[in-house]
Amino acid sequence: MRRIFVPFIICGLLILCCISCKDSNGKTIDYDSEWFDNTTPEFDTNRQSIIYREHMRYDIKGNIAVPYTNTNSIKFNFCCEFSFYNYGEDIRLFNGCNDDFFITGIGTIRFAHVLKREDNIEIASKRHNEKYGDWALANLTIGNDFVADVFMTPLAMKAYKNGDDDSYIFIQFVAKDKYMNVLFYGGPRECLVVMDRPDVIMTHNDVSYNIDGPISGPGQFWHLIKQVDF
Repeated sequence: MRRIFVPFIICGLLILCCISCKDSNGKTIDYDSEWFDNTTPEFDTNRQSIIYREHMRYDIKGNIAVPYTNTNSIKFNFCCEFSFYNYGEDIRLFNGCNDDFFITGIGTIRFAHVLKREDNIEIASKRHNEKYGDWALANLTIGNDFVADVFMTPLAMKAYKNGDDDSYIFIQFVAKDKYMNVLFYGGPRECLVVMDRPDVIMTHNDVSYNIDGPISGPGQFWHLIKQVDF
C-alpha cells in the first residue's frame, strides 16, 4: 500500500512547491497566473458554447481538413490545411484580412520546406515593430537554390536569436501575378507534415481572397512574378 501512495505524495509536494514558491525576500511568486487566466477555457452561457484559447509559440498551424470532391460520398480524402498568423500594422501577410488572426486561402502554396541544418539563413535587413518585436528580411540558401526577399516573421526571428536551428518552415505563396516568400516558425506536427507527407497539404488552388482587392494592395511582402524562385 505504501507504494501506491508515493506518487500522490510526490505530486502533492510538487503542487505545494509551485503554489508557495518564494523569492529571496520571502515574497510569494506567482509566475504564470496571467498566462493561466488567459488560456483557461471558459463557458459562454449566453451563446451556450466554449471559448477556448491557447498559448502558442508558433505562427503556422496544421489542421485536419476534408476537401470537397465528387468522391467524398464514397471515400473521404483527409488533408492537412495550414493556416498562418496574420500579423498587424506594417507586417501583415495580407492586408485584406484582420490583424492577429490565423488565415487560410491567401494564395496557392507553391513550395513548402523545413529548413535543414545545412540550409542557411542570412539576415539582409533587421527591422523592429513596437508590438511584435524584431523581424527581418532574409536571404535563404536551400540546397543549391538562393531565395531572396523572405519575410522572417517575429516568432521565427525570436527563435533565430535564441539559437534554435530547427522548426523553420519556408512557404512560397503564389496568387495571380504575385508571389510572397515567408519563413515561419512551426511546431513538430507541422514540420513532420511538410517533411514526410507533403502530398496531403492543401495548396488552395482556389484562392479564397482577391489578392488585388485591398485598396492599399496585398501587403509589402508580395512581389510581381518575373522569375519565381522555385
